Amino acid sequence: MLEAEKVHARKILESCAGFCNFIYSHPSDYRDKFFHLLTQYKHVDSLGSHLPNTDAKPSRDSEDWYGLSIKMKEGYKFSIAMENASCPGYTTEKIISSLQAHTVPIYWGTPRVSDYINPAAFINCNDFGTMEEVAERVREIDSDNDKWIDMVTQP
Repeated sequence: MLEAEKVHARKILESCAGFCNFIYSHPSDYRDKFFHLLTQYKHVDSLGSHLPNTDAKPSRDSEDWYGLSIKMKEGYKFSIAMENASCPGYTTEKIISSLQAHTVPIYWGTPRVSDYINPAAFINCNDFGTMEEVAERVREIDSDNDKWIDMVTQP
């Protein structure tokens, strides 16, 4: 890894105003439970129309909703990037837009996501037995800036 990438990542980290974001318009048992669990550790900003707790306007109403979702995720250390279902091969924009925003995605969905996304760049819920274990991994990375920087500078 180039030192310049780490310096850039440190600047991104210093500009992070938020801990974690959650941008959804529809309920989902798994991700809603995780949202509430993680909120017990630190406040998670819900930026969509589902479980809203900020003044953010939902991005799905925008003509460029994808670009807006990236902008909304910027400035957060983590993004809850969970699919509606866990099916082989089913992956949407959630993990990609989180990576583009330089956040660490907390991903749940297709069990084979690591076949095409670098597993060192995100937290894969499929690798853990419980939501509590996932939340503990988030807390571990949140408390160690070097681990966070290593993740966001992965190719």
